[in-house]
This record gives sequence, structure tokens and C-alpha cells, in this order.
Amino acid sequence: MKSTVISAVEMGLGAASRALKDLNVDMSLGVISASDTSERRALLATILKTESSSELRRVAAWGLSKFARDPVAAEALANALRRDTSEAVREMSAWALQSARRQSVATASLVSAIRRDNSSIVRLTAVWSLASTGHRSDSATVSALAFALKDSDARIREMAAWALGSISLRTAPSELVAATEDSNNDVRISSAWALYEIGDASAVDALDTALRNEKVKEVQLAQVRALTSLGEPAIAVIKRLLDDPNPEIKTVAVNALAGSRANKAWPRPRPLPRPFP
Repeated sequence: MKSTVISAVEMGLGAASRALKDLNVDMSLGVISASDTSERRALLATILKTESSSELRRVAAWGLSKFARDPVAAEALANALRRDTSEAVREMSAWALQSARRQSVATASLVSAIRRDNSSIVRLTAVWSLASTGHRSDSATVSALAFALKDSDARIREMAAWALGSISLRTAPSELVAATEDSNNDVRISSAWALYEIGDASAVDALDTALRNEKVKEVQLAQVRALTSLGEPAIAVIKRLLDDPNPEIKTVAVNALAGSRANKAWPRPRPLPRPFP
């Protein structure tokens, strides 16, 4: 226990010190060079793999986020995401893997977590992280995010819709198109935003149907904005909206006919709150 605790604190992690204080550990500690990042990575990876305290494993995962582009760090985080028994450690590992960027081991472990982890917070974090690792649109990523659109947790479905709109797709997955009629308002809004970002004209009919059935004004406006990005195939639908009693919808429709995708910028960023140990 002594060597592990010393190593954690020697790496200069303030969060580790707080965790150790909570554990009532009082030991004489030395200091190692902050520039020795290679040793830091190795020590943190060892702690994440072998430490019995889940609090300290979570600290180690948090610390490894700084080195996640390094294969040793990425592999340690990916292994923890797949196998650690602590939900909190897996959540932190999923978050940290966002910094691994386009490493295949990070993508594979995040995809696995989305499909198999029994914790909704881990799945939610994995969806966000997968969409944030470098805006990849490979088949495994798209398939996993489309899978998440069927999750029982509406927060995850909403995050998945956002994610699909954030990875530079040119074709909208059928699951995203179907999400325009999800039971949750936020999911329907984010699916409309994603379709706006993708600009796939094949979604016109589905958006038209969804808009005709929609009762929530905010969702209606999102669906109309989505239509403005779909070009000529959407003109017939937009023309019908010129008689809409909602002035905001009418304004968006007129702007679309004038050649504007929407009357104002429509960002829907999704920064995930940074977890701290």
C-alpha cells in the first residue's frame, strides 16, 4: 500500500492528495521530477490496474487523461473501461479516453462500453467521448452511436443524436431519422439538429411527417430549421410553412426560400462536465 500511495501523491495530483486525506493516510512523502512524464504514465497506469482503492484508481484515470495519446496510457484507460468493477472508475476512464483522439484502442473500448456497460452514466460518457475523439465517422463509431439511439435512457438517446451530428457524416443513419419521432422532446430536438448538420436530403419526408405530427413548438422550430439544410427537395415542405401561424416558423421558412439555411446560427454544443475525483 505504501509504494502505491507514495507514487500517487508524488505525481503532483492535488486530487490524489484529497483522496488520500479522506482515507486518513499520513505518511512522509518525497518528490519526483514533474518533467518525468514517462514515469508518471507508467506509475498511473500501474495504479489504475492494481490499486485496491477505487478512489485512487479513479484519480489515476483522471491523471492519465493528460497522457491519453500515449499508447501506454490509452491501453490502461481502455482496459479499465472494459474491466474495472467500479462504475466511477469506468466513467472517469471513458471521459479520459476523449483525449486519446484517434487511437483504435480508445474507439474500440468506447464502442464496447456503449453497447455493453450496465451503467447509464458510463454509457452516456462513452457516447460523448466517442464523438469527441477526433470527429471520426468510421462504421464502428456510427454503428455504436446509432445503437445508442435505442437506449432506454433518454439522456443517452439525446447524446447519441447530438454525437451523430458532430462527426461529419454525409448520410443520416436510419436510426437518427427515426428519432425525429422519439417520445422525448430533447431527443427530437437533437435529432433535428443532427439532420441539419448532416444535410441529407433523403430525410425530407421523415421530417415532414414528424413536423405534421409534432405538438411542441420548440421541437417544430427545430424540425423546420433542419429542413432548411436539405436543399431543393425540401422546398415543397417549406412553401407550406409560409402559412404557419407561428411567426418564428414563418420567418425561418422565408429565410430558407431566400437562400439561407436558417435565420440565425444554430449551435448545439455539448460539453460534458469535467469529472473530478
